[in-house]
This record gives sequence, structure tokens and C-alpha cells, in this order.
Amino acid sequence: MRRAREDGLWGVPAVSQTEQGLLLPWVDGQPGEAWDRDVAGDAAGWLRALHALKPRITGDPLSLKEAYQRRWTRLTRMLNTHLDDRSWSRADHAWRTAWQAAEARTARTPTHGDFLPHNWIVNHGSLQAVIDFEFARDDIPERDLARYWLHAGEVGGEDWMAFMEAYGLHGLSSPWLQLACLLEAGGTFEVGRNTYNVNLIHLGTVGVESASEADNFTALVPA
Repeated sequence: MRRAREDGLWGVPAVSQTEQGLLLPWVDGQPGEAWDRDVAGDAAGWLRALHALKPRITGDPLSLKEAYQRRWTRLTRMLNTHLDDRSWSRADHAWRTAWQAAEARTARTPTHGDFLPHNWIVNHGSLQAVIDFEFARDDIPERDLARYWLHAGEVGGEDWMAFMEAYGLHGLSSPWLQLACLLEAGGTFEVGRNTYNVNLIHLGTVGVESASEADNFTALVPA
């Protein structure tokens, strides 16, 4: 967060380090509600600025492809066991197809990890701050977009398209976005199974099926 502020990223509050942890100054507002278009536009600009920063780490021992393949491998046994045969077959095919199309990518960028309205502080329809960097790490920008997509609705939905138009499309990769969406949906499904959360199970299942629609996936990145 300090690095983001030093690089001029607006919306990130000043941070002071103490022995007890991080202290944030008070910001008037409340968590974002639903998918307010104006606030979502501001949030998309904030996220774009975050993704434009330089990564915080160097010398990661794993390539992006290896790291993402390990994540998918971890999920496949669980998905293969709990999804119906048709959904699993389509998910596996979608992963393999996107995997083959994904370029040899090496660049990472800071990502938030949970970039959803409940972590936006809003006051009078304006984004004041972004909180909850618990899951922040250097990754690909599609990681944050995949999480937003899973919660924003169906493939090509109006909320998703409006957010993506405000975010901008420069540098995004459709294959990498599909890989990230499959992982995000699969991870949500896994959490739901582990916690007996029916809503998360449903969200993850629908997400896996939606992200598996290779023919329609170009809608995730508006032309």
C-alpha cells in the first residue's frame, strides 16, 4: 500500500507501520453496494492504476504457466469428482484450449486479490479508498478481473462490460483471462464444498460452466 501511494495511486490511504501492524487514517464512507455504475467506473480506473505499477518482487522461481498449471492441477481432482461429466469435460477442454493459446508470459503486476464492492469505501457516490489487501500479491491483472467477473454476473453481462470499458483493454489476454476465470470459479466451488456453503457452490459451478464456454468467451474482453 505504501508503494502504491508513493507511485501516485489515488484512492489508497496513507499507511503508518507500528509494532501492532498497519494503521489506516479514518475515511468517511461505507462499503460499496451492488454494482453502482459510477462507482464501478472509478474503481476500474483505480484497479487499472494498480496494475500499472511495477511488481514488488523479482526472481520468482516459478513461471506463470507453471504456477497456473499447479493451481489447476490442484483443483482438477475435486472438480472431476463433484461436477457432472458434461461440465467437467467442457471445463477440462476449455483449460487445455486456453492453455495452448496462452503466450509465454513473464510479466507480473501488483494485484488486489479481492477487488469487489465490499472492499470499496464509498461516500456520496464517489470512491474514497480501497481496503482489504490480505490477498494482494504480484500476479497477472486478469486475476483481479476474473474475481470481479465471477461476482458481476453472466458472461458479457452489462455490469461486466461497463467495468471493462472503464478499465480499458490494453495488454489483456483472452486466454489468460479464461485461465484465471476457471481458477477463480473452481476455487470458489472448492471453498463452498469445504464450508457447506450452497451459494458459493452454486456460484462456483455456474462460473466454471460460464468460463468453459470457449465460443462465447471473447465477450469477456469487449472488442
